[in-house]
Amino acid sequence: MTARRNRSAAECIGFRLGWDMRDVSENRYQAGKQKYPVYTIGDEYMCCPPKGQTPPKGWDWKPDGEAYERVIYSASSKPTDD
Repeated sequence: MTARRNRSAAECIGFRLGWDMRDVSENRYQAGKQKYPVYTIGDEYMCCPPKGQTPPKGWDWKPDGEAYERVIYSASSKPTDD
């Protein structure tokens, strides 16, 4: 049996976009302020919470694909309480 390793949000988003996870990590939005990491990708924000979890509240998240069995969400604007 092969052990499965946990993938970081940056790694999942990078895989989905065809980017290196370090490039995604450099675009982290206000580190520590959100429950799960949020990244700025161009004019959008992206988040990839652990499997079975929901993205941070206050954003207009929409599913934007999957990577490594995790849902990737995107939002076109910042949360209103930011």
